[in-house]
Amino acid sequence: MSVWCMCVRCIDVAQELSQNPSIQVTLLEARDRIGGRIHTRRNLFKRVIPDAGATAAVATTSVPTEKTPCPDRDHQQHPQADIPIDFGASWVHGVDPSNPIMALADQAGVRLEPTNSDVIYGRQGKPPMPEAESNHYWAVLWNVFERAQDYARLNRDQIPIDASFQDWLNQFLATRQNIDPNQPNYMTPKEHRVVPRLAQFWAGENAIRLDKVSLKYMDAEIMPPGDHCMVVDGYDRLLEEILRDLENVPILFEHVVDGIEYTESGVKISTNKGVFSSDMVLVTVPLGVLKSNSIQFSPALPDRKQTAIRRLGFGAMVKVILHFPICFWPETMHFINFLPSRGPKSKLCRHLNKRQMVALQTYMKDLVDYTSLMPFHGEPILIAYATNESADAFEKLTEDEIKEVLLCQLAHYYKIVRRAPETVSPTAVYMTRWHADPFACGSYTSIPVGSQQSDLAEFEVPVGVRTTLVCESVEADQEWDEKTLSILPRSIQVSSKRKPNPSGANRGLHHAIKLYGHKALFGDKSKKSEYETFMAKNGVHSIRSDKNVDYDGPITLSCYTAILQCFGFRPWSWSWWTRSDKKPVKGQGKGSSLGDTEPRVLDNSNRKQGWKEAVEAVDDPERGRVHFAGEHTTPTSFASVHGAYTTGQREAAKMIAKASFM
Repeated sequence: MSVWCMCVRCIDVAQELSQNPSIQVTLLEARDRIGGRIHTRRNLFKRVIPDAGATAAVATTSVPTEKTPCPDRDHQQHPQADIPIDFGASWVHGVDPSNPIMALADQAGVRLEPTNSDVIYGRQGKPPMPEAESNHYWAVLWNVFERAQDYARLNRDQIPIDASFQDWLNQFLATRQNIDPNQPNYMTPKEHRVVPRLAQFWAGENAIRLDKVSLKYMDAEIMPPGDHCMVVDGYDRLLEEILRDLENVPILFEHVVDGIEYTESGVKISTNKGVFSSDMVLVTVPLGVLKSNSIQFSPALPDRKQTAIRRLGFGAMVKVILHFPICFWPETMHFINFLPSRGPKSKLCRHLNKRQMVALQTYMKDLVDYTSLMPFHGEPILIAYATNESADAFEKLTEDEIKEVLLCQLAHYYKIVRRAPETVSPTAVYMTRWHADPFACGSYTSIPVGSQQSDLAEFEVPVGVRTTLVCESVEADQEWDEKTLSILPRSIQVSSKRKPNPSGANRGLHHAIKLYGHKALFGDKSKKSEYETFMAKNGVHSIRSDKNVDYDGPITLSCYTAILQCFGFRPWSWSWWTRSDKKPVKGQGKGSSLGDTEPRVLDNSNRKQGWKEAVEAVDDPERGRVHFAGEHTTPTSFASVHGAYTTGQREAAKMIAKASFM
């Protein structure tokens, strides 16, 4: 069996599948590298370490692992030590054995550093808050987040689908009082000012505005316990660990997929370098690519999946990496935060052009945060983050323009940037553009207002096709004779160009059930339970075991499908069917009983009566050939690397199970 994987989601699947000798795996990668939004760049700048003793000044609080090397060992061997910069994923969220990424981290022996210190600047031109005060506000904010999550969990059914976290936060703050600390709902005046501004952290962390965050599913994402740690050695070390086991798996780089055509017998994948055929395909492109419609599915994906793609959020985050000649910020802190402000002072930014001013004004209205690499590498490197509208504005600028924007922002808080900008001007600037990247189209998956957590679960079910016969003109009083019924495939779609005719369709299905349902059911008592189970799944709740099998609800197309499936029938093509335990042989069969194993074929006279072939996409967990993996395909880990990784393992298990009969 052949499987094609598109693009850590695709390689971990390939690792699992390649261990099965009956499965041939090939990876199609649009880029000239592996990893997608895991992208570590090296050799951007070097640091010079005079001697081994100099490294002692770089504090380390590494999470110990069995294979974790001495942080300074490589530096001693290479006096000019490279500093890896992750343009995409940087953290392991939840250093705990339950996190599957930890197994890779242990194998790779990477250095993991907890990032648990920060400083907050509350006012322009003023020193930062004392650490104890900063920690207090973060504690208050996390308590607010937990309250919102508890409210979502306890009141989910009553919360409107269009209610946002911002709505809840506004109402929560309106009910606080600052008069009596001994009374309920007390909040100090300064907490009341700081908390809503600091709450923008959620918007930046998840790349979605607070007025777009779904309150109903505020608690949806579940993180493993443990510290949040940066992979100091570079996330590519984890990719390399997986790639060790893929030496025999072909990886075709720069193969851009633009079409996936799937049938009951296989899949064709169209790329810029040709068409490839396989038994199954695993689609691991980001949600943003699915939203862009750059890949055409034929037939179109089921409506529920299309709705999920449309409703789910996929926000943008821009990273800007700045290498300064000196460190002018608190060098032991991991995060440098600036609360949202009214905007820039004109005297500090007169030299900016209009696009730069728009970017700066938008940026300073958000919670501005930087990650400092000083505690990890001893080098004055800041990484700035811009999300949502700020990300859009940043991506319209060049690196040089962005450098000036960020220097202006920092000048509002640091005298040296205002008075001697030439002494602190960055020597190197690099920037990500994930939203503009056609192979990403964004950064993070989210559940915005108007969407459901179940939208994420839609991708857990593979997609297959159902080939049906469409009768375009069925008269209301038409009786389907036994011969016609005997050649129908597993499901029937009936429509009328003249007028809707549900009663005619139901009567035909009733006729089919009366002719064959009771014969098969009551001729083999061992099938009764299985039959009833199929019927119940398809909306039929009452079966009377007499000659005329009866129902207490409308007969649907799936009822007839259930009868065939129950007794081992399945279609091999649109024009004929046979028992699944018999080898299909095309030919013209005779007889009218479903017990006959000889296949039946529609002849020209049937086709002249107005029947035609129709193919539609359906969710088919058993025989679906199009699988999906990625963080957007899990309802509980939809914005993390470990979520993407586990979905790959999930789909690999499904595909291996299908290998025996596809």
